[in-house]
Amino acid sequence: MKFSSLISLLLFLLLAVEARSDLMVHVDFVRDNHNGNGVAGANGTADWIEELDQATADAGVATFSAAERSVIQSNIISHLTTTYGGYSVNFTNVLPAVVHDTIYFGLEGVAGLLGNAPLDIGNLFTGQVTNVVPRSFSTFIETTDPRANMVSEISLALAGTAAHELGHSLGLLHHHAYSNAGITPANYAATGGLQNNHIMATGSTGLTEAGRETLRTFSPFERVMFDISGGARPVFTGQDNDSIVPGGGIVSDRTEDLGADAGGSIATARALSFTTGATSGLEISFVEADLDGLASDIDFYRFNASGAGRLLAHAYSTSLGYASTLEFNTTLQLFNSLGTLLASNDDVMYDGNVFNAGTVRSTDSFLNNIPIPAAGDYFLRVAATGGTGLAGSNYWLVTAFGLAIPEPSCFILTCLTVAVGLQLRSRRPL
Repeated sequence: MKFSSLISLLLFLLLAVEARSDLMVHVDFVRDNHNGNGVAGANGTADWIEELDQATADAGVATFSAAERSVIQSNIISHLTTTYGGYSVNFTNVLPAVVHDTIYFGLEGVAGLLGNAPLDIGNLFTGQVTNVVPRSFSTFIETTDPRANMVSEISLALAGTAAHELGHSLGLLHHHAYSNAGITPANYAATGGLQNNHIMATGSTGLTEAGRETLRTFSPFERVMFDISGGARPVFTGQDNDSIVPGGGIVSDRTEDLGADAGGSIATARALSFTTGATSGLEISFVEADLDGLASDIDFYRFNASGAGRLLAHAYSTSLGYASTLEFNTTLQLFNSLGTLLASNDDVMYDGNVFNAGTVRSTDSFLNNIPIPAAGDYFLRVAATGGTGLAGSNYWLVTAFGLAIPEPSCFILTCLTVAVGLQLRSRRPL
């Protein structure tokens, strides 16, 4: 895989110097916005306490004492710190004096909702609020459990939801959980639940109560999206573009968007530049582009694989809320140098242990762990689905490539899982 030019590297280093050293996240257990019974306004009791008390009441157990609440709060911050370990994120229950994100543990009970958050692809904005609904966790409290188990399990469940919702505000989507290296086209129809090991897993991916009460990790493409955090060029003045990667995120290439149109065929395809992701260990290309407002426009991109491996690529459009609500339904295809179609995706679909089929979850396009059989040139094609009229035409193309690590003596699923491990260095409802 070819690496970025010296100019891109210098620009990356310049922006990295300007990046904040840490993203501050206020874990808010003290806000007093309501009385816990649907009435807005302060009443002298923190919303967190009222909502947690309602959770225990709904479960039919004694209210958590002040000492138990303190343990739960400490556990939550500890679990969040562990989950985001290696990233420039600092969690605190003390209100920061600087611009910061917030996780509010006190959203009034909403049936079936554990939390919500704004979706911010690339983490363009800082100062956002994600929410957790403590009362909805009453079902995680078993009356037959010892009190210590109740405290431990609800701490893990609340922290997992908080980490998940914060992930949305940093640019992660539910289907990124399926980028587990053990999930490939060969087993899309039966993933074995591997996706539920990761932070962005949720009810629609098949995440169970036991899974929510377990510390989960970030999947390969979740880490890719963190690797590009803060790397977008400002579209509007005043955007923060904060990176959560030490040293700063991978800087976008906006050449196509600024008028140098990507070629409309394999022969005229624009070459992608790649940089090694600091935390994913994958080779990453990040392009900001458009279809020039024309339904007939097609953009081809070329990349060179240095050997056999796997490819992940996401064409973002309808999810780019910062640009316009009138974007287009993308289609993304992969070809080899002979023009043979290797993979294609229109809409992201999944249901539990089935990926690439079932319910449509996003009209963006995602190529997930597509096998690259050998070294050589390959081509990505971005177009509007069906060539229909466009209300908008902006898109981001994020591509990640990883070389295969052959371990013929081990079972194939284990090999794939080990391969990923060796490469790793270190308002959306749930």
